[in-house]
Amino acid sequence: MKKPILLIVLALMVSCKNDKSQKAESEPSLDKEEEKIEVLKSLKVPLFSKWFNSNIETLESQDKYLGDSTYLLVRKDVNKNAHLAINNLKINVGSKYKVSVIAKKGIKSSNLALRFQGKYPNRVDAVFNLEKGLINGPILTGDLAENESAEIEDLGNGWFKCSLIADLYEDFVRVMIGPTKNTIKAKLWETRTLSENDILIVPSSLKIEELTN
Repeated sequence: MKKPILLIVLALMVSCKNDKSQKAESEPSLDKEEEKIEVLKSLKVPLFSKWFNSNIETLESQDKYLGDSTYLLVRKDVNKNAHLAINNLKINVGSKYKVSVIAKKGIKSSNLALRFQGKYPNRVDAVFNLEKGLINGPILTGDLAENESAEIEDLGNGWFKCSLIADLYEDFVRVMIGPTKNTIKAKLWETRTLSENDILIVPSSLKIEELTN
């Protein structure tokens, strides 16, 4: 009788051990906190009037955002490329950066584009639909970036906060922004649209930030 009893005890011990092992695997650790992304540094953004301008008409709007001035960005010639840019931004190679801006759909279109541009053709792009709150991208060309992502936040009354985030691997980059057409590929958004495009932005809201990785 001792032998069967011993076998039963051993079986129970193995069963308990398996149960503890399965429980340990299924229960997440409560001690490990989620990593939070924080802002390390904000890069200096020049006055709106000093941004590089290629084929964009900037019209101050009567529409305000929390008291801040807003501008309608309109393509002057739909048969030419068009964008605004902040050039020669010195960055730390391999660090994570975020560009964000508050915007609203225009009178004739609703697509806003953002880009980090390195040495040609290296870039990462995203196009934001400010009518539906959707994102096309991000689209990486070349080897400028890793871990690229894009975000859109509904702020109410038609306003959205649009953000492009990526780990960047060049010493200098430029940030580009402009209205585009939804039928154009995201990586070519600045090219000619052959139709009128406009978008409303809050220039003072544009931020370029270095984040924790």
